[in-house]
Amino acid sequence: MIFYLKESTLQSKMFFVLLTYGVALSNGANILAMFPLPLYSHTNGIMPVIRELAIRGHNVTLYSPYKEATPTDNLTEMIVNCDISDIVDEAVKALHVSNKYKHYWVRWNFGISSVDRCLQDETIQNLINDKYSKFDLVITGSLYLQEPMTAFGYKFDAPVVTYMPVALTPWASYVTGNIHPFSYIPCLDLEASDRMDFLQRLENTLLNTLEIVGALYYHLPKQDAIMRKHFNFPEFTQAELLAEPDLQRHQLPYLLDLLKVSPLTMTNSHYSVGYQRSYHSNVVEIGGVTLKTSKPLPQDLKTFMDNATDGVIYVSFGSFFPTVNLDKSSREGLIKALGSVKQQVLLKWENDTLPDKPKNVKISSWFPQPSILAHPNCALFITHGGIQSLTEAIYYGIPIVGIPLKGDQEYNVKIAETYGMGVKVNQINMTRDSIVEAINTILRSSRYKENAVKHSRIFHDRPLNVMDNAIYWIEYVIRHNGAEHLRPATVDLVWYQYFLIDVLSIIIAPIFILLFIIYRFFKILLSSKE
Repeated sequence: MIFYLKESTLQSKMFFVLLTYGVALSNGANILAMFPLPLYSHTNGIMPVIRELAIRGHNVTLYSPYKEATPTDNLTEMIVNCDISDIVDEAVKALHVSNKYKHYWVRWNFGISSVDRCLQDETIQNLINDKYSKFDLVITGSLYLQEPMTAFGYKFDAPVVTYMPVALTPWASYVTGNIHPFSYIPCLDLEASDRMDFLQRLENTLLNTLEIVGALYYHLPKQDAIMRKHFNFPEFTQAELLAEPDLQRHQLPYLLDLLKVSPLTMTNSHYSVGYQRSYHSNVVEIGGVTLKTSKPLPQDLKTFMDNATDGVIYVSFGSFFPTVNLDKSSREGLIKALGSVKQQVLLKWENDTLPDKPKNVKISSWFPQPSILAHPNCALFITHGGIQSLTEAIYYGIPIVGIPLKGDQEYNVKIAETYGMGVKVNQINMTRDSIVEAINTILRSSRYKENAVKHSRIFHDRPLNVMDNAIYWIEYVIRHNGAEHLRPATVDLVWYQYFLIDVLSIIIAPIFILLFIIYRFFKILLSSKE
């Protein structure tokens, strides 16, 4: 049983402090939220914050391909019709057949092609050419394959708050001036914890260096070209700029310079769903902001779960990778495994029918995942290991069997293993026996459930509600006219300054000069004796 923590007196007091600060913004700010790419799992992580900003009186204009189910006052939706399904399919196929080093090029090329196509959308082009709208703030995902979106901040002369659907990557850490030690922060493509051995640290260093250097010299120049292609700012020569300094405002800076101006980055992360790391004041963790008290189950699901005396196993591979798209052998191994256990099974299955469906399996193209995980009879979650799924499993204290398919999922499943609340099954080994063994390993030992509950308690034990914290910092940026003071000096240092190469060279150079002089002295001395 999970004991959900009640709000403490301290939390209540802090809430009223934040409420008092919010009075200063009672007129409401004009906020532009730019999330035009049809990547639901990425956009979904920031949507509760966008809705809450509108609820608290801000005028929010949202550019997104997803229509809100329920209208929200002060939230204006601009639907973007950007079909990138062919680009997604190509990227998914490439990720499955390439190694982790080539994954970077797959992701970069995906971002380049997707952003280029979405910026051609008529709705977005109208915004680019808009001469009359005014915005006080722009919120966008410009540090995760969508870098050109930060140009909207420059166009409207508004600060940009960046949202990251994962913890800071090496590239995002570089842009925001945050430290990212390769010695204990594993990259998202490495199956390792924060306690790495020598070979893991070596590979982590290679992968992280590849990400930063590749982003700087391959990905960013191409995204900069796309930005200039769609944002029709005139280009001026240096002579023209010197003659008329006011023209500078109409000249698009290099994309990296625009990214570094952002005063605040919000990450879909939290130390209870990852590893300990240090952030500057320009990074705020909002992991769990999408989670709230679960809604009651529909009656048919409630009856199904209430009557499951041996418990329920919930199976879902997220919104990005339909379960029906598993290869034939993996799919057959999964279905046979689920049919051989005594538990009842809820399987997210995107087709209306499942040939040879086991009697204990109930299928649907959609399930209310939080409500299922919150049910006391939910015994196990079989998942691809997406960050949202891992967060919800920890939130509700449910152990997992992780079957990572791509991207950061290896990293996330490793977190569950490190926490002692999960077991991994390799996709290439998705046989009936391997899946049944993983299920039995968890269900026959109480320690996995105990560890899941332990980390659930850690997740819930916060001094401040995560939504209030997110809103506070967004409004902080507005109150302080862009809050440039949040940006650390490291953002403006070049690499040899950051690593003190110039200082070390001054210290080391005299030593080498002295050694050279001694060498030459003895060489001359020996030659004179001869």
